[in-house]
Amino acid sequence: MSSYDGCFYYKKLQGSLMIFLLIYVDDMLLACKDKSQIQEVKRILKSEFDMMDLGNARRILGMEIVRNIKDRTLFLSQNGYLEKVLKRFSMENSKPVSIPLAGHLRLSMTQFPQSEVEMKEMNFVPYANVIGSLMYAMVCSRPNIVHSISVLSRFMANLGRKHWNGVKWLLRYVRGSFGVGLKFGYSKEGVGITGYVDSDLQRILIREGQLQVIFSPYLEDLLAGSHNYNR
Repeated sequence: MSSYDGCFYYKKLQGSLMIFLLIYVDDMLLACKDKSQIQEVKRILKSEFDMMDLGNARRILGMEIVRNIKDRTLFLSQNGYLEKVLKRFSMENSKPVSIPLAGHLRLSMTQFPQSEVEMKEMNFVPYANVIGSLMYAMVCSRPNIVHSISVLSRFMANLGRKHWNGVKWLLRYVRGSFGVGLKFGYSKEGVGITGYVDSDLQRILIREGQLQVIFSPYLEDLLAGSHNYNR
């Protein structure tokens, strides 16, 4: 078992060959370069537990897995899960946008409800539920919304209408970015990471008179056509 994750098991076989087992409740993934080793582990587990073999991995825990053996790539996305999130919060027919957090959304702690009517209105807004739902996608396959989630989650304790508008904007971005995910592959040139930074220093007002500098490293091809940063 891995010392970093209790759901991850591995075993070193002959030479550099290894087999990996990932398990969560009653879902399981096996990975190894040698298919015979996978079959042997399946045989051992089936002798001890009542199991169903679903074949090659295509879906697990809301994540869709697409393998391209010819190009030696693996694509991880959560389109089905995100469609359910949009329907849950009645945003499935919203107008799509191309960036996760618009430049005109200058959010601050001072934008809390100013009247009793607005306060009651915000009590019925599913702000934390949206953040939690999108955070799962962020962790699994959508690093392009990390910055937006980081900003919007700061206002959960005392949110106002502008904060809620920011969350709805992010949901519109999710609707407009179906098909985005994580692509793993092989490259002869090696792997590189491109960094992006919001260099105008004026997007997020944390408190009056205080501005924040944000550095957001992303994979360039993952964010193609959807970043709002100066290079």
